[in-house]
Amino acid sequence: MREVELLIGGMIVGLMIAIPVGPVNILCIHRTLEGGWKSGVISGLGAAAADMLYGGVAGFSITLVVQFLLREQFWIRLFGGILLVI
Repeated sequence: MREVELLIGGMIVGLMIAIPVGPVNILCIHRTLEGGWKSGVISGLGAAAADMLYGGVAGFSITLVVQFLLREQFWIRLFGGILLVI
């Protein structure tokens, strides 16, 4: 039961984040009104795919930075300590 509440809560929060109309939403609305619902759906899917790509790049970049910092932790501490002493 708790999982269902979390799922519904997550969906509500996601909807609240997506509600503000931005330039991409206006583009999708314009294409829907001008070219029909199929054009609007394709525009929306393209925007969602771009957001997914950007999110993936951001997520993997953060993972890459964290792994680098953990791997080079000794040298970062050594260099930081030398700078503090100076």
